[in-house]
Amino acid sequence: SQAEAHVTGERWSDARRTVWEATFLVNRALETRGASRQRTWVAIYSVLCLLLLMVLGLEFRKLETVSWANAVFGLSYWLYLLMGAAGGVTIVIWGLIKHTIDLDFDTHYLAWYLFKPVLGAIMGLIAVLIILGGFLAVQGTSVPQGSQLPLYIVAFLAGFSERFSIRIIDRVMTAIFGGEPTPPPGPAVPRTPPTGSPPEERKAPGG
Repeated sequence: SQAEAHVTGERWSDARRTVWEATFLVNRALETRGASRQRTWVAIYSVLCLLLLMVLGLEFRKLETVSWANAVFGLSYWLYLLMGAAGGVTIVIWGLIKHTIDLDFDTHYLAWYLFKPVLGAIMGLIAVLIILGGFLAVQGTSVPQGSQLPLYIVAFLAGFSERFSIRIIDRVMTAIFGGEPTPPPGPAVPRTPPTGSPPEERKAPGG
């Protein structure tokens, strides 16, 4: 309908571009429908990760009274890792649902879905270590003594959002080394927009 409106107004370039963009979106929708096996595997992987995190969480709870459990890296740090991984799994599930509904699931990002929980665990722990090291305060105040809830929330958010994690690291780097903060990154789950120009507007080789 938009292309026809452009044709009526003799805006031929706009009409060609509209048709090309519509074709791109239709092809992406067909690719999403054709990637049902990959989407199923991502969903199964996410559920297995959640079950694993629940089992590990229960096991760590049992180890709270065991002295050697705190001697290996520190029990509380393992819990920060789990919260970061939980944030990573959450964004994987959210991204899978969102891009399935929007019909723009891209199989090129399967590696992101696979490694996001691991990356979330690492970024969650790093964000907490930054706060514990005194480089950053939660809401402008220090973390309450004896309360781990704010740190668990930070670990989850850092695992959930790359923008949140990079913003924390960028603030610390700016505070230590100076300079201007870098702009915030793009969406956590990238969506590839139509790029280039319609085929009709591209020059032929040697033309």
